[in-house]
Amino acid sequence: MLADELGPAPTPPAQATPAMVEGATGLYWSEGAEAAGRIVVEDGGAGWKVGTNTTRIRVSGIDRKFLLGNGPGSVTLRADGTVLYRSGNGESAVYTRAADWTPTAADRAALVGRYYSPEVDVTWEIRAAGDSLMLLRRKFTPAKLTPVFANAYTAPSGLTFFIRATRDKSGKVTGITAGSGRVLRVVFDRVVDRR
Repeated sequence: MLADELGPAPTPPAQATPAMVEGATGLYWSEGAEAAGRIVVEDGGAGWKVGTNTTRIRVSGIDRKFLLGNGPGSVTLRADGTVLYRSGNGESAVYTRAADWTPTAADRAALVGRYYSPEVDVTWEIRAAGDSLMLLRRKFTPAKLTPVFANAYTAPSGLTFFIRATRDKSGKVTGITAGSGRVLRVVFDRVVDRR
Protein backbone atom coordinates (compact mmCIF):
# COMPACT_ATOMS: atom_id res chain seq x y z
CA MET A 1 0.00 0.00 0.00
CA LEU A 2 2.85 2.43 0.81
CA ALA A 3 5.38 0.95 -1.64
CA ASP A 4 5.52 4.15 -3.71
CA GLU A 5 6.20 6.20 -0.59
CA LEU A 6 8.67 3.85 1.11
CA GLY A 7 10.66 2.61 -1.85
CA PRO A 8 12.45 -0.75 -1.94
CA ALA A 9 13.42 -2.54 1.28
CA PRO A 10 17.04 -1.84 2.22
CA THR A 11 19.54 -4.57 1.41
CA PRO A 12 21.04 -6.01 4.60
CA PRO A 13 24.82 -5.65 5.02
CA ALA A 14 26.93 -8.51 3.71
CA GLN A 15 27.66 -11.36 6.08
CA ALA A 16 31.20 -11.48 7.48
CA THR A 17 33.32 -14.22 5.92
CA PRO A 18 35.63 -16.63 7.75
CA ALA A 19 38.64 -14.77 6.30
CA MET A 20 37.50 -11.55 8.02
CA VAL A 21 37.82 -13.15 11.48
CA GLU A 22 40.88 -15.25 10.76
CA GLY A 23 43.08 -15.47 13.87
CA ALA A 24 40.30 -14.07 16.08
CA THR A 25 38.07 -17.13 16.50
CA GLY A 26 37.79 -18.60 19.98
CA LEU A 27 36.62 -17.92 23.51
CA TYR A 28 36.52 -14.45 25.11
CA TRP A 29 35.66 -13.35 28.66
CA SER A 30 34.49 -9.98 29.99
CA GLU A 31 35.33 -9.45 33.64
CA GLY A 32 33.23 -6.29 33.75
CA ALA A 33 30.12 -7.91 32.29
CA GLU A 34 30.90 -11.32 33.81
CA ALA A 35 30.04 -12.94 30.50
CA ALA A 36 31.66 -15.15 27.87
CA GLY A 37 31.31 -15.16 24.10
CA ARG A 38 32.98 -16.70 21.09
CA ILE A 39 33.94 -15.53 17.63
CA VAL A 40 32.99 -18.55 15.53
CA VAL A 41 32.85 -19.76 11.95
CA GLU A 42 29.68 -21.74 11.27
CA ASP A 43 27.97 -22.73 8.02
CA GLY A 44 30.44 -20.73 5.95
CA GLY A 45 29.97 -17.45 7.84
CA ALA A 46 31.23 -15.73 10.98
CA GLY A 47 29.26 -15.14 14.16
CA TRP A 48 29.23 -14.12 17.82
CA LYS A 49 28.17 -17.08 19.99
CA VAL A 50 26.87 -16.80 23.54
CA GLY A 51 25.97 -20.15 25.11
CA THR A 52 24.28 -22.10 22.33
CA ASN A 53 23.00 -19.03 20.43
CA THR A 54 24.97 -17.73 17.45
CA THR A 55 24.27 -14.30 15.96
CA ARG A 56 25.60 -13.82 12.45
CA ILE A 57 27.93 -10.86 12.16
CA ARG A 58 27.79 -8.55 9.16
CA VAL A 59 30.13 -6.04 7.55
CA SER A 60 29.67 -2.54 8.99
CA GLY A 61 31.83 -0.53 6.60
CA ILE A 62 34.41 0.07 9.36
CA ASP A 63 37.47 -2.20 9.35
CA ARG A 64 37.19 -5.08 11.88
CA LYS A 65 33.87 -3.78 13.24
CA PHE A 66 30.93 -6.11 12.62
CA LEU A 67 27.21 -5.65 13.15
CA LEU A 68 25.37 -8.21 15.25
CA GLY A 69 22.67 -9.37 12.85
CA ASN A 70 21.48 -6.17 11.16
CA GLY A 71 22.65 -3.96 14.05
CA PRO A 72 22.76 -1.70 15.86
CA GLY A 73 24.74 -4.00 18.20
CA SER A 74 28.31 -4.73 17.17
CA VAL A 75 31.56 -6.52 17.92
CA THR A 76 34.88 -4.92 17.09
CA LEU A 77 38.10 -6.94 16.83
CA ARG A 78 40.65 -4.58 18.35
CA ALA A 79 44.37 -4.42 17.57
CA ASP A 80 45.29 -5.52 21.13
CA GLY A 81 43.45 -8.85 20.63
CA THR A 82 40.39 -7.90 22.67
CA VAL A 83 36.80 -7.69 21.45
CA LEU A 84 34.67 -4.62 22.11
CA TYR A 85 31.05 -5.69 22.38
CA ARG A 86 28.28 -3.10 22.09
CA SER A 87 24.69 -4.21 22.66
CA GLY A 88 21.74 -2.90 20.69
CA ASN A 89 20.92 -0.49 23.54
CA GLY A 90 24.47 0.91 23.65
CA GLU A 91 25.93 -0.95 26.65
CA SER A 92 29.52 -1.97 26.02
CA ALA A 93 31.99 -4.48 27.43
CA VAL A 94 35.56 -5.47 26.64
CA TYR A 95 36.24 -9.18 26.19
CA THR A 96 39.73 -10.69 26.48
CA ARG A 97 40.90 -14.03 25.13
CA ALA A 98 40.36 -17.04 27.39
CA ALA A 99 41.51 -20.63 27.02
CA ASP A 100 38.99 -23.46 26.89
CA TRP A 101 39.33 -25.84 29.84
CA THR A 102 38.44 -29.41 30.69
CA PRO A 103 38.49 -30.00 34.46
CA THR A 104 40.14 -33.11 35.83
CA ALA A 105 38.44 -35.41 38.33
CA ALA A 106 40.46 -33.65 41.05
CA ASP A 107 39.28 -30.22 39.84
CA ARG A 108 35.66 -31.38 40.05
CA ALA A 109 36.11 -33.06 43.44
CA ALA A 110 37.64 -29.86 44.87
CA LEU A 111 34.42 -27.97 44.12
CA VAL A 112 32.00 -30.48 45.68
CA GLY A 113 30.43 -29.05 48.84
CA ARG A 114 27.96 -26.57 50.27
CA TYR A 115 28.31 -22.78 49.93
CA TYR A 116 26.54 -20.01 51.83
CA SER A 117 26.05 -16.37 50.81
CA PRO A 118 25.30 -13.99 53.69
CA GLU A 119 24.43 -11.31 51.12
CA VAL A 120 21.39 -13.22 49.84
CA ASP A 121 21.06 -15.59 52.85
CA VAL A 122 20.99 -18.76 50.78
CA THR A 123 22.92 -22.02 50.63
CA TRP A 124 23.81 -23.77 47.37
CA GLU A 125 25.29 -27.21 47.01
CA ILE A 126 27.57 -28.61 44.31
CA ARG A 127 27.49 -32.39 43.92
CA ALA A 128 29.40 -34.82 41.76
CA ALA A 129 27.33 -36.43 39.00
CA GLY A 130 29.49 -38.92 37.10
CA ASP A 131 32.06 -36.93 35.17
CA SER A 132 30.24 -33.62 35.79
CA LEU A 133 28.96 -31.41 38.58
CA MET A 134 25.41 -30.40 39.49
CA LEU A 135 24.30 -27.19 41.20
CA LEU A 136 21.47 -27.72 43.68
CA ARG A 137 19.39 -24.78 44.88
CA ARG A 138 16.21 -24.84 46.92
CA LYS A 139 13.06 -24.48 44.77
CA PHE A 140 15.01 -24.91 41.51
CA THR A 141 15.69 -27.86 39.24
CA PRO A 142 19.29 -29.12 39.56
CA ALA A 143 21.54 -27.51 36.93
CA LYS A 144 24.53 -29.17 35.29
CA LEU A 145 27.73 -27.13 35.52
CA THR A 146 29.48 -26.73 32.16
CA PRO A 147 33.19 -25.81 32.26
CA VAL A 148 34.13 -22.61 30.41
CA PHE A 149 37.70 -21.74 31.39
CA ALA A 150 39.91 -22.55 34.38
CA ASN A 151 37.81 -22.60 37.59
CA ALA A 152 34.77 -21.18 35.79
CA TYR A 153 31.50 -22.88 34.92
CA THR A 154 28.09 -21.95 33.59
CA ALA A 155 24.89 -23.23 35.13
CA PRO A 156 21.82 -22.72 32.92
CA SER A 157 18.68 -22.46 35.03
CA GLY A 158 16.32 -19.78 33.76
CA LEU A 159 19.21 -17.31 33.87
CA THR A 160 22.70 -18.54 33.02
CA PHE A 161 24.94 -18.24 36.06
CA PHE A 162 28.71 -18.00 35.91
CA ILE A 163 30.15 -19.87 38.87
CA ARG A 164 33.82 -19.37 39.68
CA ALA A 165 35.85 -21.11 42.34
CA THR A 166 37.82 -18.95 44.75
CA ARG A 167 40.96 -20.48 46.21
CA ASP A 168 43.38 -19.72 49.02
CA LYS A 169 47.16 -19.48 48.55
CA SER A 170 47.51 -23.26 48.82
CA GLY A 171 44.96 -23.77 46.02
CA LYS A 172 42.15 -25.07 48.25
CA VAL A 173 38.62 -24.01 47.18
CA THR A 174 37.30 -21.65 49.87
CA GLY A 175 34.17 -20.46 48.11
CA ILE A 176 32.52 -19.55 44.85
CA THR A 177 31.23 -16.41 43.21
CA ALA A 178 28.09 -16.35 41.09
CA GLY A 179 26.90 -13.84 38.52
CA SER A 180 24.25 -13.65 35.85
CA GLY A 181 24.89 -10.47 33.87
CA ARG A 182 23.26 -7.74 35.94
CA VAL A 183 24.10 -9.41 39.26
CA LEU A 184 27.86 -9.78 39.53
CA ARG A 185 30.22 -11.73 41.77
CA VAL A 186 27.88 -12.69 44.62
CA VAL A 187 30.16 -14.34 47.19
CA PHE A 188 29.37 -17.78 48.60
CA ASP A 189 31.68 -19.07 51.36
CA ARG A 190 32.35 -22.77 51.68
CA VAL A 191 30.38 -24.32 54.54
CA VAL A 192 32.70 -26.38 56.69
CA ASP A 193 31.12 -29.69 57.69
CA ARG A 194 31.72 -30.06 61.44
CA ARG A 195 30.51 -33.64 61.74
